[in-house]
Amino acid sequence: MTENALSMEKVQINPEDPYLAYWLKTIKPIYGKETFEKFKTVNQNGLKSKYGLEVKNDQMTQLIFDQPSWIKQMKEWALKGRFGDIVEWIIQKILKPRTLKKAALVPKPNGIVIENDVLKFHNKDRRQEYYEKWKEGSEQ
Repeated sequence: MTENALSMEKVQINPEDPYLAYWLKTIKPIYGKETFEKFKTVNQNGLKSKYGLEVKNDQMTQLIFDQPSWIKQMKEWALKGRFGDIVEWIIQKILKPRTLKKAALVPKPNGIVIENDVLKFHNKDRRQEYYEKWKEGSEQ
């Protein structure tokens, strides 16, 4: 997911998605403290109101790539310029169409999202199954 698509509503199954909620509660980012803060803000209300769960700051204990370094600065500088534009063009014009063709071969592609700002490759998404079990358990 890019910073343009931080809301998890795009990948949520309706009407509820308890598996996704618990995944959000336990996710541990390895890069991007500021982005994770935005992600947390965007997703917190739905998580708290529907499930009573919160995304917490202690989930950021795995941040290992946020240390400033000259290598990181070089990569960011290179990808912001013409080289980055070329890489993005290759992804959009060559790799994305190939990925869409392969995704079309998956029998039940409900766990696959291929968009400019969201990539999700779960060929076997079992969340509907988990939802049914959760719903069954909560009705008892």
